[in-house]
Amino acid sequence: MLLRHFIQTQTHLPRISISASASRAFRTDGPRRSEPSHNYPFASASATTNTAAVEHESIDVEIPLFAHRDKSKEPAKPKIRPVNLPVPVLSSRAIREQLKTGYPVSIESAAQNILKSSRMSFKQSLWDLLVQEQVLRKITLETLQEVLYFTEANDMRLGALATECILRRLLSLRQKEDIRPFLPLIHPHLLNHLEFLRPANLHSVSYTPPEVIKLSFIFVHDLLHNDDIDEQRKALAVEDALVIFRSLVKSGHIPSEAMLDSSSSQTSEQVIDMSLLRASMYWNLYDVSEAIVSDVLRSPTPIDSFTLRHSIDCLYTLLTSPSPAILKRCLNIIRLLHFHSPVPDSLIRQFYDCAVDVDAMSVAEKLYDFSRSMQVLPVHQYPPPQGRALSKLMFHLADTSGNVHLVRTLASEVVEGQLTIPLNDRARFIAAIASKGISSTSRALWERFASAKGGSLVFADSGLLVQLVNLFTNLTQSLKSRATGPEEGDVDDEKMSRASDTQSFVHQVMSKFKKHHEPWENADHRMITSYARACFKVGKNTEGFEVLKVLLGRLELPDLHDVNVALSAIAKESPSAAARTIKKMEEQGLHPDIVTYGTVLHYAAAQECQDVASEMMKQILALESLQSDVKVFGALIRALVKPTPEDDKETSILKLRTAWKIIHEVGVPQPSTQIGNYLVSLAIEAKDASLAFKFWSALLKGSAEYDDHQQRSQRIAIIVLARAQTTRDEMSKAYYQLISRELNRQENS
Repeated sequence: MLLRHFIQTQTHLPRISISASASRAFRTDGPRRSEPSHNYPFASASATTNTAAVEHESIDVEIPLFAHRDKSKEPAKPKIRPVNLPVPVLSSRAIREQLKTGYPVSIESAAQNILKSSRMSFKQSLWDLLVQEQVLRKITLETLQEVLYFTEANDMRLGALATECILRRLLSLRQKEDIRPFLPLIHPHLLNHLEFLRPANLHSVSYTPPEVIKLSFIFVHDLLHNDDIDEQRKALAVEDALVIFRSLVKSGHIPSEAMLDSSSSQTSEQVIDMSLLRASMYWNLYDVSEAIVSDVLRSPTPIDSFTLRHSIDCLYTLLTSPSPAILKRCLNIIRLLHFHSPVPDSLIRQFYDCAVDVDAMSVAEKLYDFSRSMQVLPVHQYPPPQGRALSKLMFHLADTSGNVHLVRTLASEVVEGQLTIPLNDRARFIAAIASKGISSTSRALWERFASAKGGSLVFADSGLLVQLVNLFTNLTQSLKSRATGPEEGDVDDEKMSRASDTQSFVHQVMSKFKKHHEPWENADHRMITSYARACFKVGKNTEGFEVLKVLLGRLELPDLHDVNVALSAIAKESPSAAARTIKKMEEQGLHPDIVTYGTVLHYAAAQECQDVASEMMKQILALESLQSDVKVFGALIRALVKPTPEDDKETSILKLRTAWKIIHEVGVPQPSTQIGNYLVSLAIEAKDASLAFKFWSALLKGSAEYDDHQQRSQRIAIIVLARAQTTRDEMSKAYYQLISRELNRQENS
């Protein structure tokens, strides 16, 4: 009520009029509050002023920059200027040419010259050049402050365009300097602009407030929070804010729906802030809403229930018409609000649903990441997304962002909280978890949903079958490898038991899939090829080929990817048989790709089948795409060196030497830091400093990312490894010195 009383009070500022006197000298110490100012109600960016001849005898006090905020300094000593000082003559044409260059230095120089000239003899044509937008945007803040001091000292008012330009610059988020000293200087110009502004058309659906209204909202808020000043100046700032606020109410740009009644528990600043917040949402000025709420919530002191309530209302309002940009604003507010009070769970769920509606899952990921951070969890356990939003977030985390930590966290929540996944999303949901190597939760979810209503949508899904068989077969092989000790009979029973359990689960998954889709003669093409791939993965090669024969009997050819999987199974047992299969493929009109040759070369090199390896190398080097397509080259290299659980040190080094032979003979189509980092890391793991250095020299030496953490760590690791090999007489001292000198030169470059 106090605020409404203030607004309704019939207190008016003095009417501003143009003085008829032509002999009045310009003031140099600024207008008094009780003294009317010259007002120029026009739309141009400049102001008309008294151009009569003025006799300047002396200037008693020089106006110091930032004097309005530095009350600790002594007043400047009087500076006397000789009476007969010649007035510099400035040509409007010369100044205009100087401004046309667009260079900030030239514009700054021109602005300073205009100011100096105007203090001696005011020329309207020069002033019009000074208050152009291109000038006001590029001059320094110190010069801009001089411009505002000059207008204050001479009772001038800037036009609408100039006022808006200055406000836009000062209130921009990119403006890092302290703008508080400028607020009282620009205040009279803004008030003058608002006085001549057309009232808001509240009854027009298409009406949009002009930009000055948006700037005015932020300006009033900044005035209210101009805290680092003494009490007297603080009171004047609040008074200035109230005057602008009252003008906005009068013009209808703060509508009655946005007005709040004050009570004894709220300050006028709080009421005005929240009224500005509601008005900005009324006009859909959501960036202003975020700026006001965020600034209020950044306060280190606890906020009261009044501010908290309106901040939450702001979030709900923003979420009624969401967009990716609005959700980002909401996320910022939620982060700030949480540290004062937990955000309602219903609002968090609504946020996730809105993110799905506007396809802004990257913002949903940031909210989920924030809600599961160590700063938040001890305070409040926010709910995970539900329904469609739950599935969409998991797919985004697994397929788009690749955030394995959040995939694991969300999957655990689904298992522990028995969360419901939409029926049609369940298979893909589990496959997404399995694709990241997360075995326990993917198995738990498969067992839960495979036996539930609509279970066939899970256990009969081809994509899920392949993911689970790959994951748990690799896990079984890894457990068996670790369970067997160096000595005969040295077996870890616990690991062997786990290996047996995971192998049993793989057979269960394959059995249910097979039972659902048999007979294979009636099965879909993709179901047949997926089951065949699963058979080859677990070593059931005979069954895999029998299933593929069904396709051939229907005159359907498996795609090249499925053929490569089958070849991998054959090559693992016999590289020679795989090479013969490739020839049969070519006779059937199925052209092998580089992965086909690379797969057979991989096993031929590992099993030291030199004839097959040489033949595959010959075929690879003949491929034109190898020398032109870095993706093809990368696929080959990865196929050659891909580690398997059975690999020992010698096998790993043999694979890497084969890869080096191709790189040395063919070269790389184009620099690839990704391939280089991959090969260097594998060589370091294999404890071969010579290979690691060769890969580094060929693929990373000229990398633009040589200074990133990974490459620096790799260079250090190569030097340490080479030193250790030299100590064991596995490397000559001369070669070690070469490696050390070359890598240290890169460190110091």
